[in-house]
Amino acid sequence: MEDIPCDFSDWQDTEAENEWVIRTLKLFYFCQQDFVAQNVWAQWPRIVHCKDDTVFELAGEVLEDQVETLDEYLQEKCGEMNLETMSGENLARIECLVKHIGGPSQCDPHCDSVDSSICQFMMFVLADVLKHLGLIGNSIPSQQFKILNYKRKFFAESEASLKKNLG
Repeated sequence: MEDIPCDFSDWQDTEAENEWVIRTLKLFYFCQQDFVAQNVWAQWPRIVHCKDDTVFELAGEVLEDQVETLDEYLQEKCGEMNLETMSGENLARIECLVKHIGGPSQCDPHCDSVDSSICQFMMFVLADVLKHLGLIGNSIPSQQFKILNYKRKFFAESEASLKKNLG
């Protein structure tokens, strides 16, 4: 990757309105729990509702300083994702962002929507992360249990709240 040139300003000019690129950025940054804690725009549910041009601009500010060492940056950030301790709530939200990008087929670094640049490299990392979490490819029972347990509690609380409000 370090031998592949990446002209950041060209990437910004050509990909600023690419929906796949922006949703890949959302997914990449949301998977980093420490990043999310420090950046309001990357927090749930803001990351889903944030305007695409705003996400692209904010993520671009973070990326601009990292492009020269993108390979190291992506590996470092992947190492910070704390996959083993990820909660069922976070897994369910990441599952939602996978659907937001267009489903598992769009999490393939070779899909038709790829930008052939920065986000393609991100998706190589993300695809491995998502496979490890059991969100694409073969499901992992322990991860699926975390997600289903979170959803069960979420829907039970929602049902109780609705019943209370409806009297």
